[in-house]
This record gives sequence, structure tokens and C-alpha cells, in this order.
Amino acid sequence: ACRGKNRCTISVSNEKFGEDPCPGVVKTLAVEAKCMSASDVNIAYM
Repeated sequence: ACRGKNRCTISVSNEKFGEDPCPGVVKTLAVEAKCMSASDVNIAYM
């Protein structure tokens, strides 16, 4: 989604991350990105 771009947007929702443990509380999402070959790519959810 962000390949070759200096900036991109990632959609965030409860549907993607599961049930909201703290309804009504503002959350933030931190993302760390690093350029690497396709064979070295993995995705981790914390």
C-alpha cells in the first residue's frame, strides 16, 4: 500500500484490530516502516 511513496495512509478500525477494550477513549497507532526485500517482509500486531 505504501511501496514507493514518501507518505501513505493506513485505515484503522475495530473490525481490523478486534473489540475495543476501552470504549470512548482516544487511541493512537504507532507504525515503524523499513524498506526491505519482499522475501523478508512480515507483519506484527502488538
